[in-house]
Amino acid sequence: MRRRSDPVSAEEDAQVRARRIGEDLVATPIEGSVRPGSPFFAIVREEAHPLPLDADMHGFFEVGILLSGRQEWHFEDTITIMEAGDVYLTAVWEPHGWRVLDPWTRTVQLAFLPEVLGDEIFANHP
Repeated sequence: MRRRSDPVSAEEDAQVRARRIGEDLVATPIEGSVRPGSPFFAIVREEAHPLPLDADMHGFFEVGILLSGRQEWHFEDTITIMEAGDVYLTAVWEPHGWRVLDPWTRTVQLAFLPEVLGDEIFANHP
């Protein structure tokens, strides 16, 4: 079993190490996993090294919970440094970006289609 202090190869560094909750999975993009018939997806991502700024925009909601490490979160003209315990939410088609700052940064990412939220906001009040 690898310890966090063990070195990683360049090949491992280039791969996203991700696990679907309860099932091992390597480099699975969320975009291809959230669709009608499969409206919910969850992974745990662990980055062995800091990563450069990346950006995204997609047709589903995304909730992230930072488990360890730090990352920058970019939204419009705001940059926030997130630490373990911080949570983010992105709306459908909302441009956002992130930069992993620390080695072994771990994030839980939950992605779901808007239909998962249902048609009601409060019971008996459509």
